[in-house]
Amino acid sequence: MTNASSGNSNRHSFKNPSGLSFELHEDAITGEQNKEGLPDQKTLQKAAVGRLFYLNKPEVPFLLLGTVAASVHGIIFPLYGLLISGVLKSFYEPPDKMRKDSSFWALIFVVLGFASFIAIIAEYLLFAIAGGKLIERVRTLSFQNIVHQEVAWFDNPSNSRYHIQMISVTLSSCA
Repeated sequence: MTNASSGNSNRHSFKNPSGLSFELHEDAITGEQNKEGLPDQKTLQKAAVGRLFYLNKPEVPFLLLGTVAASVHGIIFPLYGLLISGVLKSFYEPPDKMRKDSSFWALIFVVLGFASFIAIIAEYLLFAIAGGKLIERVRTLSFQNIVHQEVAWFDNPSNSRYHIQMISVTLSSCA
């Protein structure tokens, strides 16, 4: 993406099939200079978190429901601790009242266990769906970026290794 004649970095933008635009920036270039004044190595920049949030925008309902499920999962153990104090209190009741209270507390803990089971499965499932779709979208954008490079880009040895890795990862995810 670096222009060989001037050494300046270019900004590329394209639209992918999902309708989201994605800009690629290559501003941080380091390394020793070769004969033409071009750097030998490039450092990879970390992805901006805001850009990842933007790419994950279609999965907002999954993320919100996953957050609710995670909140329920997080509330269950403190609630369990509070309910144990009620169970301990019921041990000091007369035998007939203790029998009725123990049935009540057993039912409460069964409901709490069922709620925990549902919340944990929902949390993991919803976040996995959102994360999987984000990974798929990022891989698609990376693959499109490689495919739309100029032919000379593939002649650079540092790009050919990246090219082979990205294509093999993308093709294996499509299978």
